[in-house]
Amino acid sequence: ATSTLPTAMVSHQGTGEKLSHRKHMVTGAAVWQQRWFKLEGQQVLYFGDSSYEQSSQKGTINLAPGCTARVIQENDGARKDRYEDQDRPSVAGMMNQPMGAVLEQTSGPIGKPNCVELHIPAAVGDMLGGALNTSAVGMMSNGLADIKKNQARTYYWSCETLADAEAWVNALNNNIKLAVAKQSPASVGGVDLGKVDGALAMARNMQNDQKNMTDANESLGWYHRSLGTQLTMDQLYEKLMPFYDQLHKA
Repeated sequence: ATSTLPTAMVSHQGTGEKLSHRKHMVTGAAVWQQRWFKLEGQQVLYFGDSSYEQSSQKGTINLAPGCTARVIQENDGARKDRYEDQDRPSVAGMMNQPMGAVLEQTSGPIGKPNCVELHIPAAVGDMLGGALNTSAVGMMSNGLADIKKNQARTYYWSCETLADAEAWVNALNNNIKLAVAKQSPASVGGVDLGKVDGALAMARNMQNDQKNMTDANESLGWYHRSLGTQLTMDQLYEKLMPFYDQLHKA
């Protein structure tokens, strides 16, 4: 049977216990907090109280092509990316785990009944664009945080009844389908193809330039782009000349 496309975005709201993206600092246990949720178009807003006012808003979840929503129960496996640190084990823990367990997308049961699972895929295009447009110095400060912000994330909130959870999933999937229908041909699965092409072009340029990195004339442009420097080409050449001299004496 051919599935029909929803005709319009729907709105939905209700309360639930939301899983925090960080575990308890002392016990390492999951932290669940009462939140009030509101679906508006391609956004899920969540609040600290029932006023639904901006002053009590705790966060926003943006729906996009590639998102998935479903109901899971307390014994069902929960995705590792429900936590900010991806629920990674320690190095010692990884050494004692089978490789299959390390690579598995889930880690342990969710532990709450009637949970909405909303998975947001990584915004690969934004991650690549941020990396390519950030200097080495910028990457050490804000660049890594921007990349982390665009990583995949799965949200969970537990509803009072199964019917409540199913109503949420139906509303979310309705709006996700419309988000896919409105998707630009310039992107696939939330990935900006223009940014991917840019990343590949940069990689090819770097590969070609690196063949001549020991030659000052050929590699000067590569250093200028890589360092994100404000120096002119002449100033950069002057700074790099001692390096080239030492290299050729070796």
